[in-house]
Amino acid sequence: MVVYMTWRGTVHKCSSRFLAGAGSHRWLLALFPLAFSAGSIVAEARLIGDASGVVQGSPVVSPDGAHLALVVLDAKTKSRHVIVDGEKLGGDYDSIAAGTPLFSPNGHRVAFVARRGKECTVVWDGVESPAYPVIGEGWPVADLVFSPDGEALAYKLRTAGKTVLAIDGRWTWRSGPYDDAIGADNKTIWGIWDFQFSLDGRGFLYRGKVGDKMVAAWGYIPLNDRKGSITVECGPPHDSIGRGTPVWSTNRPSKQGATGIGYIAVDDKQEFIEFLPAEARTSPRVKLPRRVRSDMSRPEEEEGTWDAIARGSLACPPGQAKRLDYVACRGGKWSAVISGRPGPPFDEIGTILYSPDGDRYAYAARNGPRVCLVVDGQAGPSFEGVQYPLNVFSPDGKTVVYAARTPTSSVLMVDGKQVASYDRIDAASIVFSPDARHLAFAAGTKDKSFVVLDSKAGPPFDEVSGLRLGEGGQMAYRARNGLKVFVVTGTTLSEPYDLIAPLSPVISPDGRRVAWAAMKQATWNVVVDGKAGPPCQEVPSTIAFSATSRHMAYVGKFGDDGKTAYGVVVDQQTGPRYTSVWMRDGGRLTFRPDDTLLFFARNSALIYRVAVGSDVPSPDIHLSSLVPLAPSGGQTAPLEKDRSATGSPLRICGQEFARGVGVKTLSELTYSLPDIFMEKSLRGRERKHARGKGIPPVRFVALAGVDDSAAPDAGVVFQVFADENKLAESPLLRRGEFHAFAVPLSPAARRLRLVATGGKSAVVGIPADWCDAGLVLQDD
Repeated sequence: MVVYMTWRGTVHKCSSRFLAGAGSHRWLLALFPLAFSAGSIVAEARLIGDASGVVQGSPVVSPDGAHLALVVLDAKTKSRHVIVDGEKLGGDYDSIAAGTPLFSPNGHRVAFVARRGKECTVVWDGVESPAYPVIGEGWPVADLVFSPDGEALAYKLRTAGKTVLAIDGRWTWRSGPYDDAIGADNKTIWGIWDFQFSLDGRGFLYRGKVGDKMVAAWGYIPLNDRKGSITVECGPPHDSIGRGTPVWSTNRPSKQGATGIGYIAVDDKQEFIEFLPAEARTSPRVKLPRRVRSDMSRPEEEEGTWDAIARGSLACPPGQAKRLDYVACRGGKWSAVISGRPGPPFDEIGTILYSPDGDRYAYAARNGPRVCLVVDGQAGPSFEGVQYPLNVFSPDGKTVVYAARTPTSSVLMVDGKQVASYDRIDAASIVFSPDARHLAFAAGTKDKSFVVLDSKAGPPFDEVSGLRLGEGGQMAYRARNGLKVFVVTGTTLSEPYDLIAPLSPVISPDGRRVAWAAMKQATWNVVVDGKAGPPCQEVPSTIAFSATSRHMAYVGKFGDDGKTAYGVVVDQQTGPRYTSVWMRDGGRLTFRPDDTLLFFARNSALIYRVAVGSDVPSPDIHLSSLVPLAPSGGQTAPLEKDRSATGSPLRICGQEFARGVGVKTLSELTYSLPDIFMEKSLRGRERKHARGKGIPPVRFVALAGVDDSAAPDAGVVFQVFADENKLAESPLLRRGEFHAFAVPLSPAARRLRLVATGGKSAVVGIPADWCDAGLVLQDD
């Protein structure tokens, strides 16, 4: 049996002997070439398992896009097990809990809950926890959560009618038990709420029920303690503790260096803010000696109690210390409490917003029918209504922008001053460029809409939406006139479409490129830099740019020969077709920092991990621009520059290449490296190297293979020499196969020699291609 995997017609042939281990999750390696705009790309596909028996909905891709977890059903035993990247994790189980497997935020760890008979276990990186008895038909374990660094795993554990908090890692730690609560529908609610880890993973907090009281607790995980002891501190018991609290604060670091917590405490129908820890650590359920203010930097002025504190309002501003802000009510009036000081009273107050550095704050407030925006404690002018997007602050925190409604119009307010007036302003569309130098928003008259960029209104449409503003002020948005929709980039209008994807357009990180997915006459295309990609039936993924903005990718749904298949399109080049492609949540593809694209795919019963990376960059000096020293072509015909030895375009694996050299076996090409770098056209740095220290840091790169015009059984071996030293050699390549070279050359090297031979049989006359071949200059 032979498996063919194609990338835009490129075929790499894989022998059936590699597939014998598929059921035991052995690896299969296959390579595909793909022409990127900046060079050639290599795609590496690894077979990581057999998809037979994969439970529907179980594929889980890690947050970093690098790992895949599957739940597999054994057809014979009906048991289930988990496979991660082709390796079995843990044992065989009767069932795996919904919502698991679960990856840590950094993607390095994985955990799941499994049931075997009447017992349940938590499996973390293949290691089982102690067995817990199953409660009736329910699971005794719930709410798994990893610490941000993946070093700890927390979950709620049900035992003897009580709830226990479990944290596993290098430790096996338990806290509790805590008592149940009864919900409005008379259902039992486990007695631990609002658990979360600190951002550094060393602390944790939660609230729990003890008898008819509630306590808040925080703990510290001493990562440097070899004994692995975890300490916990509880506050005094209260009648209740507000939903969504406790929360983290940077107030008063403890002796171990972890942060404190604040929470809404309710006693005798009065509400106030409590803070932990106290001066010294106390044992669980021991009342603290005094109430602590939310602003520990201010020794005087107790905030006192309140009739109510708004749930979800208690927060520590970003980047701030010794501060917890919140919104509270006393005597029917609401105040924003900032740094411990209550602000002016209002009938109603919205969410407190902060600048990115936390130094500034703002909130909307209402008295009677009039609404104003309070910025840094100062109330602005009042209006019929105030609207804004997720935040009113610019990325640098220096500018405050919002929309307000007057009896006759909508006005744009910038730093408390009215700068524009329109019939209407879409406040949700207000957007700054990442450098905060440009501002755009959607506005309109009674029957037309338009976009305003830096105070200049664009052309009118029936409707505008999806406004994006990139680095340097690059703007793009969707527009509609009648039944047709368009994409506007800057001042350029695209062709009309029937439909544009909701998340389009997309602007690259550097702000220089714009892409969108659109449908016309039932066919979808992705357009980038004004050029449409291959037509497809659907674009089920988002459009992803690499961090450098050089590359773009998405998933297309294709209907080849009446069969539905999926392919990943990279820089508008279609890759192999798959039965399905698995991505991160939200249909997101993952580019790594080095511009490598990772994804997982299924072809019938086989599962692959595919890495597409620009491992072979475009040469700075193309081989076809140089003259070899030795007679070209060796024992056969002369070489052809930018063409195959047969005179046709260079083509290997179905892919056509514009640059390279074509030869016939037996061929030997020799180039003088110092002479190359003495050319006046090169930079002075390279000429200096050639005169004094030898050649500069350089790599020889190429995609080598048998030209597609050769006979099917033709075989060639490609070799790279520096002087008399063999630096690299390909295996025997047949037609439809290729080898990627990226070979560093020593500064002392004098000659570069490239050999194409017919293998042990020394067959002559086989057309062989060195595609995208040349030298890549590197930094010293």
